[in-house]
Amino acid sequence: MKFPWWRGPSIRGHLHIRGHELTLGVPVRADARGYGDTGFNASAIVFPVEGCYRIRGAADGAVLSFVTMVRSCSALAELPTSQRRAYAICDS
Repeated sequence: MKFPWWRGPSIRGHLHIRGHELTLGVPVRADARGYGDTGFNASAIVFPVEGCYRIRGAADGAVLSFVTMVRSCSALAELPTSQRRAYAICDS
């Protein structure tokens, strides 16, 4: 899933993202490369299982944390297999 981040005017540095499912402790995979050290930064976060996740982004001492509930999309199962693959992002 893509998430947008914005560094404030005085924040510089690489965005580091961590997170885990709160009950099982399963970690997320996250990628925030390619956007430089200031301003806007898109990221990709892969949630390996359904559940409640705490996500933490940090850059230059500034931290943003949030909790989100992740559920699978019931409509995905109704798609033909050829279309379903286009939406799959868990390719470890």
